[in-house]
Amino acid sequence: GKIVHPNMFTIGNMDPVRSDGCVSSISISGNVYYGEKVELRNGLKMNVSGTLILEDYTFVSDNGTFIIVDECRICKKTKCAFNVTFMDTDIHYMIDANTGDIRNNHKPIEIGIGNWIGGNSLIKKGTKTPDYLILAGPYACLTKDYTKDIPQYACMGGCPAKLIKVGLRHIHNSKSEHSLAEYFKSNIGLYHFEGDIDKFCSPN
Repeated sequence: GKIVHPNMFTIGNMDPVRSDGCVSSISISGNVYYGEKVELRNGLKMNVSGTLILEDYTFVSDNGTFIIVDECRICKKTKCAFNVTFMDTDIHYMIDANTGDIRNNHKPIEIGIGNWIGGNSLIKKGTKTPDYLILAGPYACLTKDYTKDIPQYACMGGCPAKLIKVGLRHIHNSKSEHSLAEYFKSNIGLYHFEGDIDKFCSPN
Protein backbone atom coordinates (compact mmCIF):
# COMPACT_ATOMS: atom_id res chain seq x y z
CA GLY A 1 0.00 0.00 0.00
CA LYS A 2 0.90 3.67 -0.27
CA ILE A 3 2.22 5.79 2.57
CA VAL A 4 -0.35 8.40 3.60
CA HIS A 5 0.97 11.96 3.39
CA PRO A 6 -0.38 15.56 3.43
CA ASN A 7 -2.51 16.63 0.44
CA MET A 8 -2.93 13.05 -0.75
CA PHE A 9 -6.70 13.30 -0.22
CA THR A 10 -8.81 16.40 0.43
CA ILE A 11 -12.49 16.72 1.20
CA GLY A 12 -14.84 19.63 1.80
CA ASN A 13 -13.27 22.51 -0.14
CA MET A 14 -16.12 24.88 -0.96
CA ASP A 15 -17.21 26.73 -4.07
CA PRO A 16 -19.08 29.80 -2.69
CA VAL A 17 -21.39 29.79 -5.71
CA ARG A 18 -22.37 26.10 -5.77
CA SER A 19 -22.10 24.77 -2.22
CA ASP A 20 -22.21 27.65 0.25
CA GLY A 21 -24.06 26.36 3.29
CA CYS A 22 -24.28 22.77 2.01
CA VAL A 23 -23.65 19.92 4.41
CA SER A 24 -21.61 16.83 3.54
CA SER A 25 -22.92 13.43 4.65
CA ILE A 26 -20.63 10.39 4.66
CA SER A 27 -21.63 6.84 5.58
CA ILE A 28 -19.10 4.06 4.90
CA SER A 29 -19.77 0.47 5.91
CA GLY A 30 -17.79 -0.89 2.96
CA ASN A 31 -14.41 0.23 1.64
CA VAL A 32 -13.07 3.41 0.04
CA TYR A 33 -9.65 3.34 -1.61
CA TYR A 34 -7.98 6.46 -2.97
CA GLY A 35 -4.76 7.39 -4.75
CA GLU A 36 -2.72 10.58 -5.03
CA LYS A 37 -4.25 14.07 -5.23
CA VAL A 38 -7.88 12.98 -4.87
CA GLU A 39 -10.30 15.82 -4.14
CA LEU A 40 -13.97 15.65 -3.13
CA ARG A 41 -15.63 19.04 -2.73
CA ASN A 42 -18.23 20.34 -0.28
CA GLY A 43 -21.79 19.03 -0.19
CA LEU A 44 -20.63 15.45 -0.73
CA LYS A 45 -23.25 12.74 -0.15
CA MET A 46 -21.59 9.34 0.22
CA ASN A 47 -23.24 6.05 1.16
CA VAL A 48 -20.82 3.20 0.47
CA SER A 49 -21.62 -0.35 1.60
CA GLY A 50 -19.65 -1.85 -1.29
CA THR A 51 -16.30 -0.67 -2.68
CA LEU A 52 -15.41 2.78 -4.01
CA ILE A 53 -12.05 3.22 -5.73
CA LEU A 54 -10.82 6.73 -6.55
CA GLU A 55 -7.57 6.62 -8.51
CA ASP A 56 -4.88 9.33 -8.78
CA TYR A 57 -6.07 12.86 -9.60
CA THR A 58 -9.77 12.08 -9.28
CA PHE A 59 -11.73 15.30 -8.75
CA VAL A 60 -15.41 15.43 -7.80
CA SER A 61 -16.85 18.94 -7.61
CA ASP A 62 -19.48 20.29 -5.24
CA ASN A 63 -22.55 18.27 -4.25
CA GLY A 64 -21.34 14.98 -5.70
CA THR A 65 -23.26 11.84 -4.69
CA PHE A 66 -22.10 8.23 -4.36
CA ILE A 67 -24.57 5.42 -3.61
CA ILE A 68 -22.46 2.28 -3.92
CA VAL A 69 -23.51 -1.22 -2.86
CA ASP A 70 -21.38 -3.18 -5.33
CA GLU A 71 -18.32 -1.40 -6.78
CA CYS A 72 -17.49 1.90 -8.42
CA ARG A 73 -14.03 2.58 -9.84
CA ILE A 74 -13.11 6.02 -11.12
CA CYS A 75 -9.85 5.76 -13.00
CA LYS A 76 -7.05 8.31 -12.79
CA LYS A 77 -7.23 11.87 -14.13
CA THR A 78 -11.04 11.91 -14.16
CA LYS A 79 -12.80 15.15 -13.31
CA CYS A 80 -16.49 15.48 -12.39
CA ALA A 81 -18.38 18.76 -12.36
CA PHE A 82 -20.96 19.77 -9.73
CA ASN A 83 -24.06 17.71 -8.85
CA VAL A 84 -22.86 14.45 -10.42
CA THR A 85 -24.42 11.25 -9.06
CA PHE A 86 -22.98 7.73 -9.14
CA MET A 87 -25.46 4.93 -8.33
CA ASP A 88 -24.49 1.30 -8.93
CA THR A 89 -27.92 0.20 -7.70
CA ASP A 90 -31.55 0.90 -8.53
CA ILE A 91 -32.19 0.38 -4.78
CA HIS A 92 -35.58 -1.21 -5.50
CA TYR A 93 -36.32 -4.36 -7.49
CA MET A 94 -38.66 -4.71 -10.45
CA ILE A 95 -40.62 -7.74 -11.57
CA ASP A 96 -41.58 -8.55 -15.14
CA ALA A 97 -45.35 -8.90 -14.79
CA ASN A 98 -45.47 -11.14 -17.87
CA THR A 99 -42.80 -13.67 -16.88
CA GLY A 100 -42.31 -13.23 -13.15
CA ASP A 101 -38.57 -12.60 -13.71
CA ILE A 102 -36.67 -10.33 -11.32
CA ARG A 103 -33.23 -9.01 -12.25
CA ASN A 104 -30.40 -8.04 -9.92
CA ASN A 105 -30.72 -4.39 -8.91
CA HIS A 106 -26.98 -3.58 -8.84
CA LYS A 107 -23.94 -3.83 -11.13
CA PRO A 108 -20.42 -2.30 -10.96
CA ILE A 109 -19.47 1.06 -12.48
CA GLU A 110 -16.10 1.72 -14.11
CA ILE A 111 -15.17 5.19 -15.35
CA GLY A 112 -12.19 5.24 -17.73
CA ILE A 113 -8.98 7.26 -17.52
CA GLY A 114 -9.22 11.01 -17.96
CA ASN A 115 -13.00 11.27 -18.26
CA TRP A 116 -14.67 14.67 -17.88
CA ILE A 117 -18.22 14.34 -16.56
CA GLY A 118 -20.42 17.41 -16.92
CA GLY A 119 -22.61 18.94 -14.22
CA ASN A 120 -25.92 17.36 -13.16
CA SER A 121 -25.09 14.04 -14.81
CA LEU A 122 -26.26 10.64 -13.60
CA ILE A 123 -24.05 7.55 -13.81
CA LYS A 124 -26.10 4.39 -13.27
CA LYS A 125 -25.37 0.75 -12.58
CA GLY A 126 -23.43 -1.18 -15.23
CA THR A 127 -21.85 1.93 -16.73
CA LYS A 128 -18.41 1.45 -18.25
CA THR A 129 -16.78 4.29 -20.18
CA PRO A 130 -13.84 4.50 -22.58
CA ASP A 131 -10.75 6.52 -21.68
CA TYR A 132 -10.90 10.31 -22.11
CA LEU A 133 -14.67 10.44 -22.58
CA ILE A 134 -16.29 13.88 -22.29
CA LEU A 135 -19.87 13.67 -21.00
CA ALA A 136 -21.59 16.96 -21.79
CA GLY A 137 -24.01 18.13 -19.10
CA PRO A 138 -26.47 19.03 -17.92
CA TYR A 139 -28.69 16.03 -17.25
CA ALA A 140 -26.71 13.46 -19.22
CA CYS A 141 -27.29 9.85 -18.18
CA LEU A 142 -25.00 6.83 -18.65
CA THR A 143 -26.54 3.39 -18.19
CA LYS A 144 -24.40 0.64 -19.82
CA ASP A 145 -21.02 -0.49 -21.15
CA TYR A 146 -19.99 2.03 -23.82
CA THR A 147 -16.46 0.70 -24.37
CA LYS A 148 -17.56 -1.65 -27.17
CA ASP A 149 -19.08 1.08 -29.35
CA ILE A 150 -17.56 4.42 -28.30
CA PRO A 151 -13.85 5.19 -28.91
CA GLN A 152 -11.61 7.17 -26.60
CA TYR A 153 -11.59 10.97 -27.01
CA ALA A 154 -15.34 10.94 -27.65
CA CYS A 155 -17.97 13.45 -26.54
CA MET A 156 -21.41 12.20 -25.49
CA GLY A 157 -24.50 13.88 -24.12
CA GLY A 158 -28.22 13.51 -23.55
CA CYS A 159 -30.54 11.15 -21.69
CA PRO A 160 -29.80 8.42 -22.53
CA ALA A 161 -26.37 9.62 -23.67
CA LYS A 162 -25.50 9.44 -27.35
CA LEU A 163 -22.30 10.11 -29.30
CA ILE A 164 -21.84 13.76 -30.29
CA LYS A 165 -18.29 13.92 -31.64
CA VAL A 166 -14.97 12.07 -31.56
CA GLY A 167 -11.43 13.44 -31.26
CA LEU A 168 -11.91 15.76 -28.26
CA ARG A 169 -9.97 15.75 -24.97
CA HIS A 170 -10.48 17.73 -21.79
CA ILE A 171 -7.57 19.93 -20.69
CA HIS A 172 -7.09 19.22 -16.99
CA ASN A 173 -3.76 20.97 -16.48
CA SER A 174 -3.82 24.23 -14.51
CA LYS A 175 -0.72 25.65 -16.22
CA SER A 176 -2.15 24.94 -19.66
CA GLU A 177 -5.52 26.40 -18.69
CA HIS A 178 -3.83 29.55 -17.38
CA SER A 179 -1.79 30.03 -20.56
CA LEU A 180 -4.91 29.55 -22.69
CA ALA A 181 -6.87 32.05 -20.59
CA GLU A 182 -4.08 34.59 -21.09
CA TYR A 183 -3.99 33.92 -24.83
CA PHE A 184 -7.75 34.38 -25.31
CA LYS A 185 -7.75 37.68 -23.41
CA SER A 186 -6.28 39.30 -26.51
CA ASN A 187 -6.98 36.77 -29.28
CA ILE A 188 -10.30 35.66 -30.72
CA GLY A 189 -8.90 33.14 -33.20
CA LEU A 190 -7.99 29.51 -32.61
CA TYR A 191 -4.98 28.53 -30.53
CA HIS A 192 -3.02 25.82 -32.32
CA PHE A 193 -1.04 23.44 -30.13
CA GLU A 194 1.87 21.31 -31.27
CA GLY A 195 3.62 19.01 -28.83
CA ASP A 196 2.86 16.33 -26.26
CA ILE A 197 -0.93 16.43 -25.89
CA ASP A 198 -0.94 14.10 -22.89
CA LYS A 199 1.48 16.33 -21.00
CA PHE A 200 -0.47 19.43 -22.03
CA CYS A 201 -3.82 17.99 -20.88
CA SER A 202 -2.95 15.88 -17.83
CA PRO A 203 -2.98 17.24 -14.27
CA ASN A 204 0.29 18.90 -13.28
